[in-house]
Amino acid sequence: MVQSQVSKKVTVETLFEDVSTPVKFTDTIAIGDNDTISSAVSIPLTSNITFITNPNASGTMSIGSGEEGQVKIIIMTANVSATTMVLSDSQLDVDITFASAGDTATLLFHNTKWYMIGGTASVS
Repeated sequence: MVQSQVSKKVTVETLFEDVSTPVKFTDTIAIGDNDTISSAVSIPLTSNITFITNPNASGTMSIGSGEEGQVKIIIMTANVSATTMVLSDSQLDVDITFASAGDTATLLFHNTKWYMIGGTASVS
């Protein structure tokens, strides 16, 4: 930000310093920034949501380390070939299986691990 010809650094702390917590939302919340995969790859961590759409074969996906408190949402949107995709990694608290359109997992990264905090995908 530039003010009076002087560049001023804006930090997240400065930006949200006057926001009361807990925050209450009274309208719709939209989570943007998504990507789509169709094979057994490492789940991208640069987006909020990953859609699994019509995987070309069954396989095992992985996920890297996140940032403390990071939330990642994974949704299988279509699976016409009835393939099974398993999210399995040392970074996960449990293995998560996506086998049907509509299977979902909401993950939270804490203390070097991803924890499934909600969803319909199977866990083991």
